[in-house]
Amino acid sequence: AKGVGTVFFQQSLPRDLAQTVAGEAGARVAMLDSLEAPTQAQRTAHDDYDSLMRADLASLRQGLECA
Repeated sequence: AKGVGTVFFQQSLPRDLAQTVAGEAGARVAMLDSLEAPTQAQRTAHDDYDSLMRADLASLRQGLECA
């Protein structure tokens, strides 16, 4: 009813909860990195604060349908 298109969730939280809410709303899910606990893949890739925030921005822009 509110036109929600995306349910965002933090990397450290269970994706299935966000998927359940999104399914009820007819929306998609998108992950945002909380930066609290980098994954092994992020550490291996030497991702830093700037690159992770840019990835979050890209997820937000896509999820909110911003240009």
